[in-house]
Amino acid sequence: MPTPRSKPTDPEIAKAAIATAWQHLYRLCIDVASWSDQGVVAHPGSRREHAVEFIRGALDPDFTSDSMRKIAHDVAHPIIAQDGSPGRPGDARRDQIIVDAIEAVCKAHDLHPTRRTGEAESGCSIVAMAIKQFIARCHSPQLRELSHKIFPKGPLSEGRLETIWHKRTVHEN
Repeated sequence: MPTPRSKPTDPEIAKAAIATAWQHLYRLCIDVASWSDQGVVAHPGSRREHAVEFIRGALDPDFTSDSMRKIAHDVAHPIIAQDGSPGRPGDARRDQIIVDAIEAVCKAHDLHPTRRTGEAESGCSIVAMAIKQFIARCHSPQLRELSHKIFPKGPLSEGRLETIWHKRTVHEN
């Protein structure tokens, strides 16, 4: 007996899930963009130097907010711990952020990471839509350059995201 097709995901759930994905994909902007361009630090240099300076600033209890400390922990610290070329995140860092987005979408909206059957959305399909929106909304030259650094071959397909997801689950087990 064939498996019944699943019904389409409610559009409101899909819209909310894309918003959840965006919360995680913003980390790509922080991780790739020049930290000084964002007004975070005052001197030019490598991503690693920017991250070190950001953490130094985040250690000042009189100057730093909880959100700054969280960014230092979630974004700057991994940059320092990871090797890579200045100005462009390694694919491993980008892929980890994408995996985090897929996990958050699945948990918050009760979706499967990959499509099972039918028309229901999955964590991967939602994040693929969010990435397409991210690139489409990069109108200024700086944002276009940023999107090209993160996604040099354009938006990642749902299939590519499923591959990233499966590699992640293989490494965890």
